Amino acid sequence: MAKGFILSSTVSLLLLWIASGSIVKDDNLVGEKNSPLNYTISKKVLADLTEKCRLFREKQRNHSRKLFTDEENRIFEDGCFEIDNLIKVNLTTDNGLFIREMVALKLIDVDKVKALQDHEITSVKTFPAKNRKRRTAFEWTCSQIRSSPMLFLTATEAEISAMSTAEFIDCIPDIGKLTDLKSNQRDALLSKAKTALSKVNVCDMDTIDLVNLGVVALSFSETDLSCLPLADNGLVTSLGILREWNSTELSALATRYMGVKSLSNLATVTSEDITMLGSILCGFTASQLGTLPAAEIGKSGAHIGELKECAIDQLSQLVKLATHVDAYGPVSTLEASAIEELGYLIAGLSGIQIKELSFEAIEGLDSDVIPVIPKDVLKEMTNDQIKSFTDDQATSVTDDQKAAMTEEQKQYLEGQATGGEEALEEVVNKDVGDSSATGLFTQMSGRLIVALLLVLLI
Repeated sequence: MAKGFILSSTVSLLLLWIASGSIVKDDNLVGEKNSPLNYTISKKVLADLTEKCRLFREKQRNHSRKLFTDEENRIFEDGCFEIDNLIKVNLTTDNGLFIREMVALKLIDVDKVKALQDHEITSVKTFPAKNRKRRTAFEWTCSQIRSSPMLFLTATEAEISAMSTAEFIDCIPDIGKLTDLKSNQRDALLSKAKTALSKVNVCDMDTIDLVNLGVVALSFSETDLSCLPLADNGLVTSLGILREWNSTELSALATRYMGVKSLSNLATVTSEDITMLGSILCGFTASQLGTLPAAEIGKSGAHIGELKECAIDQLSQLVKLATHVDAYGPVSTLEASAIEELGYLIAGLSGIQIKELSFEAIEGLDSDVIPVIPKDVLKEMTNDQIKSFTDDQATSVTDDQKAAMTEEQKQYLEGQATGGEEALEEVVNKDVGDSSATGLFTQMSGRLIVALLLVLLI
């Protein structure tokens, strides 16, 4: 279903620039004639795209394992960005009909309309009309950010810098929750925070301010991470829920945590500590993780199962603890619910252990986990185990993993994946049919749409 969604959304977004006009006609929103974005799009599809963008971001915030592939992430992130730009461009034109429709669809707050219509937002990808005077960067207020956080995700570095100190300080906790901020925005926000809080260094900041920075902490340097007051559980929690740390940063956080807690190993760590540490757990070495109490791991499986950031040697150590008699028990006794909870830890199983998974247990194996399993381990699965794969599981096996399998295993795998391909074709056909039925793009010929779809499919 996700792949069908990609095709439908991508086609919609690619066609935003095709037609021109300045009216609401046939239930379509028709772009301003002189707008840098000339397009025709149905109100229904625009609302649908916005809802899908919202759901996509919600999954990211919840760190769901059922996220999309890297390519799908890129497409949807770009899609969300273009929707933001679409709204912002039309707010800065005189297209009153379009704006009223956007408000009616609840895609933009009416107060935001009034605030932005008097300003030129420089972050929009536009070609300014000739002789138009360049205005100063738009100055965001906290009330605007709270009412329209999606728009703030397109704020430029100049706009961030232009925020008043009072408005920025008031809004730090809200900005810190915007998980979709890009790295250059986070850098600009950290620089603004230092200025607004009158702190030259991160480690001079009060703990509450560090907590409130939220995702902006991803711009901390290694030096910053090495002096953080990680004795504060609230700060550890706020850093542990972030999933974009690299291995070097995670190692710095783990080292700092052990230092402030005066720990020589992790033998005294509780399940509450494990949950609090979150992704920081992947900063400890495999040997350090091996000192964790198995019983505490058994109480934390639902949380550590989300840790895609851990390397295979770390996952192997964690799954060894998880399959201890004091935790989930031996691999051969695991049920689907346990496999689902353990999530990415299953990628740490050995070739011998993976053969012990029952058919029932395999039902709980998330399709997002399979690509993480080392190819030399996955190939140890029996033919019957592979035959028990669902179509989603079968299609998630990578080409590299397939290359390590026997011809017989590949045949079984291909047989299981066939159902998924047929379902995808059905979804794509439905999406194309729906788009035609609503008269989405009135100035595009059916032949051009088909040609565009063929290019995307290739």
